[in-house]
Amino acid sequence: MERNEYQEEKHTKFLYSNKRRIQRRVLQLEKSTAEAIHSYIQFNYRDEWFESNFAILSCWKFSKIDFGKPDTFWCDTIYFEDFHIENNRKFVFSGHAWIGLSSNVGSEWKVPVTGKFCISPTGKILKNYTLIFYNGSQRLILSKQ
Repeated sequence: MERNEYQEEKHTKFLYSNKRRIQRRVLQLEKSTAEAIHSYIQFNYRDEWFESNFAILSCWKFSKIDFGKPDTFWCDTIYFEDFHIENNRKFVFSGHAWIGLSSNVGSEWKVPVTGKFCISPTGKILKNYTLIFYNGSQRLILSKQ
């Protein structure tokens, strides 16, 4: 293993080993997601990372919720099939996501997903959000109230 890969793996283990560090990362990702939504609402601008913001936030949120459990869900990617803006501050979408279990990252499956994200008036933070993955009869809900 190269030195950079080793350092990256060590840093990742360090981040995931503490719930407070995971929470800090979730807050950073919530902020960047809010800013991306704000840019879309204000300037109708979506960069190539727009959908990825939601998938990365989902991964970290799953890690926070299932902290200490041996098998947590993770989200590889989210694709929007339909999305719109409500009240100039709420981003609503439906689409599909590729999710899997952290114990077997080679196996993932496609599931429907919906989400509602409400940003602050300044567009700098997510006031609340709900992200629902429909995994067969199971609903995986990630939210901030």
